Amino acid sequence: DLMNWDALGAIAESLGAVGVILTLVYLATQIKHNSALLRQSQIDAFNQGLQNLFSRNADESVMQAEFKVFHAFEVPTEYEAYMAEKQLISAIMLYQSRFIQYNEGLIESEEWEVDKRALMLWLQSPFAQEWWSIVGQVAFPADFVEEVQSSKGVEAPLGGNSHLAEIVKRLEDSTG
Repeated sequence: DLMNWDALGAIAESLGAVGVILTLVYLATQIKHNSALLRQSQIDAFNQGLQNLFSRNADESVMQAEFKVFHAFEVPTEYEAYMAEKQLISAIMLYQSRFIQYNEGLIESEEWEVDKRALMLWLQSPFAQEWWSIVGQVAFPADFVEEVQSSKGVEAPLGGNSHLAEIVKRLEDSTG
């Protein structure tokens, strides 16, 4: 009779162990599924951000300002500089978000490298390089600034005698 209780206890322990293993397999499957959903959500959010950024080009003045500043490398009017700056800030913030995801291990280094090259395209114009040297370096977190600075073509700011430098100088003069 004692033997039956021992056998029954061993069977119960075995069933309990099987239950724990099945629970762990279930949890691992759920984590994998949730990770895939999170990853897709990040991709969707990034793509939505890009769509929002580019949809602003439906406005003719935004499109002209962006073309003039980022593609033709022409000196913009004050209004065009304002429009281009809004686009530039939006783009940099979008890529900063991707950089944060990369640092948190949510996207692979290969993805971040592709995104970083796209960001460098935004920062290739003289206007953008100057904006970055005057405003961007102080407006964004140090680790992101360091990442941008270490990328080719961004570390050489332009001289201080342009439109943005003049605006910054006027602001400093009025507050100081």
